[in-house]
Amino acid sequence: MDFELALVTLLILFVLNVVFLLPMAVGEKIMPSDNPAIRTYFVYVGSSTYHPADLNSLLNESLSYWKETDHVNFKYVQDSQDATFTIRWIPETDEPYSAYTVNKRTIEIGLGDSKCNGVWHAYDSKFILSLLEHEIGHALGHEHSIIASSIMYPIINDAKYAPTNSTYVLDSTKPLFIQACTFNTVSSFHYKVASNGKTPINAYFVDWSHQYGNLKKASEMTPYKERGCHGAGAYNLEGTCDVFSNSGLLIVPEKADSADQTITVFIDELTS
Repeated sequence: MDFELALVTLLILFVLNVVFLLPMAVGEKIMPSDNPAIRTYFVYVGSSTYHPADLNSLLNESLSYWKETDHVNFKYVQDSQDATFTIRWIPETDEPYSAYTVNKRTIEIGLGDSKCNGVWHAYDSKFILSLLEHEIGHALGHEHSIIASSIMYPIINDAKYAPTNSTYVLDSTKPLFIQACTFNTVSSFHYKVASNGKTPINAYFVDWSHQYGNLKKASEMTPYKERGCHGAGAYNLEGTCDVFSNSGLLIVPEKADSADQTITVFIDELTS
């Protein structure tokens, strides 16, 4: 009888575990905030000129997410003293994090950073949206989640830099190297290179970390050999390449004694 009772108890516990764990396997249900007395939050938003994305639309989208999730309302105010919480846009945070919330009252959202090659790079708009939704969740009282698919998970899974579309003068005496900035160890980049000069150009994705510091000529670089990682002998080149971090695009004119020419380079990290 003791054995049968123990077996029945185990079966009941198993069933209960299945009932409680099944919802977690398909995503987390975010519960209402820990301060149900507050149904309307007053929001003060600082100004910014540091990012090309429409920050207002990103903010409205993130507030709409929490309005639907927590069943609360938000109203913008003109004075920070009247606000339940304040949102500040800053070029780059002083902290190791891209954004943070202090005492559920002040949210600081970094719009980029200079961690890649020491040059400031803007964050992608989807990344900023995820940062906003996460930090506003803290302001509403939500803690970090252990569920990787939750917006309150402490690591943003879609972190990336904004695409770049820049113009350069290609010097025939030395190659041009443009680092592909990423938060990931391995990532995929789409690129386009266009020249208005009279000499065709060559472009290769190469590993920067071990080679570029001692680069003397392009032939000394070891390019990625996979399809899409290189192109040669054309005025317009385009491809997609899977690379390790600290890699970048190396661009050289096909003829070493050609005149300087202006080129436009577009680089975008692809996310799954």
